[in-house]
Amino acid sequence: MQAAIHPQLQFKDYEPLHPGEPMFLTFTGESLPYQGESTVFPVFINEAAYYEKHIGMLLTKNNSFSLKLHKIMSRQLP
Repeated sequence: MQAAIHPQLQFKDYEPLHPGEPMFLTFTGESLPYQGESTVFPVFINEAAYYEKHIGMLLTKNNSFSLKLHKIMSRQLP
C-alpha cells in the first residue's frame, strides 16, 4: 500500500468527486487527485468488509434515462 483514502473523502459516500479533487493521501503527505474525465460518486469508502479484497472504494456514475410508458389493454378472465 502506497497511499490511503484522502481524509476529505471519509464519510462522503454518494457525494460528487470531480476531476482534480483529492482522492488519496500518500504516507509522505502528498495529495493524489482523481484523474478521471467526469464526475463520479464514490461509495463504500473505507468499508472494512472490502479490506481483504484490497478495495478502498467503488466509483459510480450518475446516469439518467427516460422510459416511454405504453398502455396495455387487458381483458378480464371469466
